[in-house]
Amino acid sequence: MNDPLRASALLVGFTDAGPVELVRDAGYTARMAPPWAALQAVRERECDFVIVRLTGAFRDVFELIEGARAEGVPVLAIVESSERDRAWEAGVSDCIVEPFGVAELKQKMELQATMVGLRGEVRRLEAALGDAAIALDEARGAATLQSLQDGLTGVGNAKRFYTALELEWKRAARSGSRISLLLADIDQFRLYNERSGHANGDDCLRAIATSMAAGVSRAGDLLARFGGEEFVVLLPSTTHDAALAVAERLSRSVRELKLPHEASTHRIVTISVGVATVAPSESSAPASLLAAAEEALRTAKAGGRNRVAGRNAG
Repeated sequence: MNDPLRASALLVGFTDAGPVELVRDAGYTARMAPPWAALQAVRERECDFVIVRLTGAFRDVFELIEGARAEGVPVLAIVESSERDRAWEAGVSDCIVEPFGVAELKQKMELQATMVGLRGEVRRLEAALGDAAIALDEARGAATLQSLQDGLTGVGNAKRFYTALELEWKRAARSGSRISLLLADIDQFRLYNERSGHANGDDCLRAIATSMAAGVSRAGDLLARFGGEEFVVLLPSTTHDAALAVAERLSRSVRELKLPHEASTHRIVTISVGVATVAPSESSAPASLLAAAEEALRTAKAGGRNRVAGRNAG
């Protein structure tokens, strides 16, 4: 389990730094942020939980609470006694009624931090169960783990992707959660191979796979090589905004490799990324998610390449 004291908190709606110091004294990482910045941090998974002061709060604070809830980030609300019902209706994870003591605040924070660790543990267990299910299916078919791995780049292959997609689709249909998919294509890779040679092309694929793998670190997420120069990233339980943020981060990481590409207008190797998000149901098929991602990728390419385009299908 994660150490609760390594959890990070964002404080919203406070007018002085006292609460921040209190949180830091308790061993947590903490900083104040306006609601819009906190919501962006939540969507980009840059904090573990949020502490809001509900008294005098405007609409943007409640939008933050709703957004954090959608991303699975707990929210602790500081309220007056008359605001307790309002806080629960807004969807907070827990609340503290003013005035309160330091001990109570620390206890609530420790509980939320522990819950963060438990959620991470659940994700790891779910991922382990998913891998076990995949391994069992492959064993029954007398296959090996190597059959699920791309021989050139070391990431998952198309077979691994389709197996995981089927499993996550059924899980999301039962739970009512969303699935996001990133479909990335190396821009003008055929010209890169023609100019640089296939050996350098293979090196390019390996470098991009390594770069993308470093940015796909959440338990349960999957990176796979989908075709010659295409990669897919499967993001279970991920909203469209969060998936777009991941796509932008991966696109930036590829640019930062600064691999020379003389045939590209950008002079370096870049990727175009299509992002799709759906809410699976028992009557829908995984192919709809892939089709939406392909449509978004075509939009990114038509827009000039080296960009991210999204399609939120539900």
